Amino acid sequence: MIVGALVAGGVAAASTSFDDVPAGKFYEAPVEWAVAQGITTGSPAGSRTFKPEDPVTRGESVTFLKRYDDAIVQPAIAQTLGGLGCTGGQMAYVKSGAWTCGTPVPEFTPRAGTARTLATTFPRAAALAIGSDGFPVVAYAHGDFTTPSQAGIRVYHCTALDCSTGADVGPVYTSFGATHPDIAIGTDGFPVISFYDESSGKRDLRVVHCTSRDCSTRDPVRNLTNTGGSTLGVGDRSAITIGDDGFPVISYVSYTDSSLRLHHCTKADCSTGSNRTLVASGVASDPTGIAIGGDGFPVIVYRASSGGGFGIYRCTKTDCSTGSDGRGDTRSGVKGAHPSITIGTDGLPVVAYEAFDRQVTVFRCTSASCANGQAHNLATVAASHLVAGTSVAVGADDLPVVVYTDFGGGNNNPVRLVTCSTTSCSSSSSIDLAAISTDDGPSVAIGSDANPVVATVVDNTRGDLNFTPLIREMTGVVFQ
Repeated sequence: MIVGALVAGGVAAASTSFDDVPAGKFYEAPVEWAVAQGITTGSPAGSRTFKPEDPVTRGESVTFLKRYDDAIVQPAIAQTLGGLGCTGGQMAYVKSGAWTCGTPVPEFTPRAGTARTLATTFPRAAALAIGSDGFPVVAYAHGDFTTPSQAGIRVYHCTALDCSTGADVGPVYTSFGATHPDIAIGTDGFPVISFYDESSGKRDLRVVHCTSRDCSTRDPVRNLTNTGGSTLGVGDRSAITIGDDGFPVISYVSYTDSSLRLHHCTKADCSTGSNRTLVASGVASDPTGIAIGGDGFPVIVYRASSGGGFGIYRCTKTDCSTGSDGRGDTRSGVKGAHPSITIGTDGLPVVAYEAFDRQVTVFRCTSASCANGQAHNLATVAASHLVAGTSVAVGADDLPVVVYTDFGGGNNNPVRLVTCSTTSCSSSSSIDLAAISTDDGPSVAIGSDANPVVATVVDNTRGDLNFTPLIREMTGVVFQ
């Protein structure tokens, strides 16, 4: 009987409401409960008969269900959820055993496309950007000691979204010691590449401005620090972006005095410009990261040698002649190692870094100085492993994507990509892209099709420069 199925637990009445429902029958209590709830009124309605052995028609069954929903389900929902105060776009859901309100968002899981090998002879480090033609362009350090004329900084320009077609235009700077490139796309639509040469007599920060999309033509390489090349580490670990004035701005470290410095170009080819010391001491030798904040001014992240959060310098002028230094994620014990930065759709920084030992973390700043924000741990690498570099990007959907190397040495150094399903990265999914990589961190960008692309150096006998396109597939719903 359908009323027996609907009853959620009731007490048998002292007497039956119907002459044809004998006391003591197994359905006596359910029938009395249904009468009390207004679900049934007899057959025919209002009579003293229930006809317990008759079949239930489709019309009667749907009527019973509707009365049950009106009498039992809806009042229970109103009583349970009425005080939550969910706003427009929110839904009630159960979290930790209790009802709460949240905004449903798609849950994305990354799926790797076909990996492409772009170079096969001693690549050492790579940086990736999306060109003005919508296709990836990769700058990489090439360390071929067997053919010194080919060693240096090279560029691979893709002519397809997945880099299934493209060409290596050869060295844009020739030196075996050239390393740690970074790349940005200028307002003229052409790549600009910063890098460091660690060769004796050449130890300076350099930049090259391309005059074509594939960098097959370019301006002369500029030496930006001009130390004479004898001082190790002035200009290493650079990061480049394009300022609000349309000219390159480059952050870097100086090992000689553990300082954070910046070069602001006043021409597209950096033939003119100036260097500034932003933080005079206490800066570790990890990579720097730079982006242009929502206020139009550069913001730089770095690792402070004393720990206590990642370092962040916020400029208040385009050339960084004024600004302030601070810390983000100031929880006790946070290292702030291997930081990288991008800007969310709200104009505020999103920073990826190693927080505590071996923990890859994203900090979503809720203020321009990053004094406030949300930190979420994305992954913890194995006890004997190291986090070797991070790279972070945010697409039009404002969902961060992070790539890093889980460096264990030997043949156990996977490159791992994490896609966040919420803007704060409270929910995320990951995928391994390469089993054997170098300790130079990989680079990620959001392609013109809104999917992530990754460039990394694979550590095998001679080394490969790999490019992996990815697809973010919706696999469920999460709440934020």
